Amino acid sequence: MPGRSTALRWLSIHPKFRDRYALAREAQADYLLEQLLDIADDTEDDTYEDKDGRVRTNHEVVNRSRLRIDTRKWIIAKLAPKKYGDVKDTEAQQTIIRNWIEEPDVQ
Repeated sequence: MPGRSTALRWLSIHPKFRDRYALAREAQADYLLEQLLDIADDTEDDTYEDKDGRVRTNHEVVNRSRLRIDTRKWIIAKLAPKKYGDVKDTEAQQTIIRNWIEEPDVQ
């Protein structure tokens, strides 16, 4: 594998490498998205039984899962902002609102 500085240099001078790198980053974002679902669905160790036999929430495990999810969400938004980033395009938002106002869904 090339070093980081070599890869960064290749990104600036080799269009084919840049395109393949972008595809790899998109695939990485999709993989992280799959991990989000696995983490969210995993309830193992979320609860425990205390010494009196009562079921208690294991807040440390739940908070760690939340951190893992939030970290991956942040990375995904940076790797593929058009696909997974927050909508901040005010023009697009205004178009959506304008269309909704002009053609309300009357039931």
